[in-house]
Amino acid sequence: MNPNETLFDKKRVGKKISKLRKSYTSPTTKRLTAEDVYTFIGVSRSTYYNIERGTQELSLEEAYRICCIYSVPLDELLRD
Repeated sequence: MNPNETLFDKKRVGKKISKLRKSYTSPTTKRLTAEDVYTFIGVSRSTYYNIERGTQELSLEEAYRICCIYSVPLDELLRD
């Protein structure tokens, strides 16, 4: 594997994250905002928006935290 290659497609994962956020309703029936998500995962607003756009790689820890929010297995988020 080339050291510059990633293990997953950033654009595809970003689209999945955006879709999850827009379709998710928490148990309290509150829709999550992007601010809710980027605050929980510990990144800046611009970093989070770049992750959703697929121009920023997310770390494994950030991916794990996103999966915790939406109760989605990590492999489901990252796989094709």
